[in-house]
Amino acid sequence: MITRKQLAGVNLFRDATPAVLREIGLLATRADFAQGEYIYRRGQPAEGLYILLDGSVEICLEEPGRRDQVVGQVDVGGHFGEVALLTDSPRFFSARAITSARVAFFDRQVVETKLLADPAIHRIFDKSLAERVVLVSMLRHGEESGGDAAHLDDIPLNGHVKVCQRQGSSATGSGVLYEELEFTRKLKEHIARLAGRAQPVLIIGETGAGRRLVAQQMHMQGGRGQSPYMELDIRQFDPWIWEGKFFGSYCDDFPFSKLRKIGVFEQAQEGTVVIHNADLLSHALQNKIVDAVLQQGFKTVEGQRLHPLRARLVFISGLSLTRLRDEGIFLPRFLALFPPEHVLTVPPLRDRKRDIPVLIQYYLEHYAKEYGKKVSSLAPEALGLLLKYDWPGNLSELGSVIQRAVIASRQDEILSEQILLGLPRSEGKMVYNLLRFAGVRRFFTNRLYPDLPRLVIMVLFFLGLFVLFFGPQDPARNIGITVCWYIGWPLLVISFFFLPRLWCSVCALSTPGAFLQKLVAPTRKMPPFIANHSRWIMALLCFAVFWVEIVWNAYDSPRLTAWILLAITAGSLTSSVLFQRSAWCRYLCPLGALNGIFSMPSILELRANRHLCDNQCEDHACYRGTAQYPGCPMFRHPFLVDNNRDCILCGRCIKNCKLQSIQLNLRFAPHELWMIQTPSLADAFLVIGLAAIFFPLTHHEELRELAGLWQPFRQLHPSLSGSVLFWGLIVVFWLGYWGITRAIAAISRTSVTLTSEIFAYGLIPLVLASYLAEYLRLIFNESWRLVPNLLLLFGVEYPLAPVRLLSEDGMTMLLHLIILGGMACSLYAERKIMVRLVAGKPSLVATLSAQGAVVLLGFLFLRYI
Repeated sequence: MITRKQLAGVNLFRDATPAVLREIGLLATRADFAQGEYIYRRGQPAEGLYILLDGSVEICLEEPGRRDQVVGQVDVGGHFGEVALLTDSPRFFSARAITSARVAFFDRQVVETKLLADPAIHRIFDKSLAERVVLVSMLRHGEESGGDAAHLDDIPLNGHVKVCQRQGSSATGSGVLYEELEFTRKLKEHIARLAGRAQPVLIIGETGAGRRLVAQQMHMQGGRGQSPYMELDIRQFDPWIWEGKFFGSYCDDFPFSKLRKIGVFEQAQEGTVVIHNADLLSHALQNKIVDAVLQQGFKTVEGQRLHPLRARLVFISGLSLTRLRDEGIFLPRFLALFPPEHVLTVPPLRDRKRDIPVLIQYYLEHYAKEYGKKVSSLAPEALGLLLKYDWPGNLSELGSVIQRAVIASRQDEILSEQILLGLPRSEGKMVYNLLRFAGVRRFFTNRLYPDLPRLVIMVLFFLGLFVLFFGPQDPARNIGITVCWYIGWPLLVISFFFLPRLWCSVCALSTPGAFLQKLVAPTRKMPPFIANHSRWIMALLCFAVFWVEIVWNAYDSPRLTAWILLAITAGSLTSSVLFQRSAWCRYLCPLGALNGIFSMPSILELRANRHLCDNQCEDHACYRGTAQYPGCPMFRHPFLVDNNRDCILCGRCIKNCKLQSIQLNLRFAPHELWMIQTPSLADAFLVIGLAAIFFPLTHHEELRELAGLWQPFRQLHPSLSGSVLFWGLIVVFWLGYWGITRAIAAISRTSVTLTSEIFAYGLIPLVLASYLAEYLRLIFNESWRLVPNLLLLFGVEYPLAPVRLLSEDGMTMLLHLIILGGMACSLYAERKIMVRLVAGKPSLVATLSAQGAVVLLGFLFLRYI
């Protein structure tokens, strides 16, 4: 007999009256089960319903040749066994006592004639049954489809997600490759030694270096091959979610049946849990994991009962052990879980290039089979390219390169021109391809573009040079000064936002070299030193142009202006004669540096359809060129372009691609600012330098007055004091940026180097907005000069009276709105960057520190515009 008091705590009977509870208690049979004893097994006929009165019971899935998989746990007051009873089918799950358990049993007749006859019990019973049927049907579907029956990550139950993943044999696929790689042979003894132990292991190495391969082999060699193998990435969820994911939750996923939501540590019993990006574990979670390992057990969230820890834990991090320790990313007690023999370091591919031939052969065979090709080898030149490359993406990147080469191959051997090195770009959202409009496509595919516009602009350019050299040297009367500094240059900077680097494709400064290059046809490549350090060189040359412009006051010197333009033209001409394609634009041009960095927030982008390139392209004509049109002048395959600075919109790829894979997208958000795959410290140096230069640019007269006060410097050279102020301001801003990014990295517990490299990209919209505001002010305030200067060319004197196109108040409001708009965009970009840095939701302090830097810089721009 079961008492009314025992049944009162049962969820199924919570709405039943005392009289009904007394009657039900008389109809129940009590049964006791020892720890580990099965209450019923899978496949047995369903005889009745069970209510758990004391202890704990787990619901598990038994399959031949596999270890049992736990799919849930029933706590006191929960019921189980009703699904098979009501569907009149054999038991699909097994029920096993975790501890000694006492249950109340109701046979089929009692359930049908008494329990279901009560409306209150029937209502709760129906809701519970619906939840159970969802679970059973999904598991049955998994079995029938031949896949893992328990991939329940996507089964929503009452707003939660059940995580019950079994991968008993999924870790076996790379065994042959494991045996052939030199680095794994060296680690083999170490891996075998650790595989037999239950203690946690830390695997350190770069992404794609083979860390997962090592973890899988550790699982297989430790006698756990038929046990669950689960891989989790800390970046997938916010830190506060992971506690419930790891340890389970006492709150009811099945509120009407008290089937507790179990965590992955409990699901992976006797198996292995691999945790990627372990350096992102919160300190609180680290402490709880340490407690679980030391106690060999853990409590669920808000739970009180200790559950045994029967899973092997493997942690993977891309940071060095020194950084994990010295920067406080891992707590000392968490690090203590990993004595030296429990730490495995996987070297990057660039440090074990002897493995590359083995990997190449493996990927060749794999992709040749996948795409139905007979490719079996690489040409010696192609192999040389692969061996010389540093492989920042490690095995993942090598696999992608070989895959693209196999797709493009037409013979049984991969040629060097089919090797395209680089990581594919990430996919953006909210874009519209303007090439869908026939007029836009005709413009870019016209054989006269860009040569005809370039020729016209070149003629006008040389006319301007002539006027600058031989026209009136009074800057107010020289049309060259007006067009250059007050109309042309401001319009050029403004165009960066709307037309990315389109100007570079029709640039008059590079046109003489481009036409001469067609006659000379050089084949040399840019020297490696310049190519490898091009961004630093371009940034310094860009600063040098501003230095001459501001400190030497080119605004009032037509001939100095002409010499600046002529010097850049001479550099382009020399480079075009010596080196192939547009080497000057790609590696050296100071204006290209400014254009490239300011085009990144542009509303336009040129990209390739990655899926077409991957699956259908066989000739890569967009990059290599055709007999009619040459290849990309910027040495970039559109498939690999992930930012606007690498494309000048020359249209060659649009002309050459027969698949129409190239897209000219109108975009809502410049994803490249926070998704750029290869951030560069040189880009950060350029952005911060431009932010510093804004102040002497807008107040160059005050700068010269201040420089005039430094008499010792003026005695050495009139421009020396101004030069010290100009370059000193850049240094001050750079030191300030370095300090701010170090502070942000410390607060957010992220890499100082990565933070310094990527944080500046978020400032680009604000810096660009400040330049747009300044140059728009010049156009409105100074463009009136054009009419009298034009008349002067024909000998007509016209009084030089300033004409304002906008009132002072209206101008101030417009400029402030532009800068505030740039500030808003930068705040959004920095938010995205912080999410990327911490791979999740950044803390409030980290967010405020990052956005505070944006607000501070924006305030300075507003103050001095």
